[in-house]
Amino acid sequence: MNPLEDYPKARRIAYQAFWTVSLATGAAHVGFQSADVGVPAWLTVALSVLPFVGAGIGYTAQANVTEYDPRHHKN
Repeated sequence: MNPLEDYPKARRIAYQAFWTVSLATGAAHVGFQSADVGVPAWLTVALSVLPFVGAGIGYTAQANVTEYDPRHHKN
């Protein structure tokens, strides 16, 4: 059982926080690489941790997908 199953607002916030942090981290990495300077330790750690956290975020998202039945979809 997923602890966030009954909290769609909390899931939305978690997903938004994750993609925002991922985008900022990726942008920082591209910036440091293009400036041809050393990558800071905090960025190396963040780039290592993000995929691990992403697995939990992805699991939560997948576990809360409902099946789509076009026969029951109202236009």
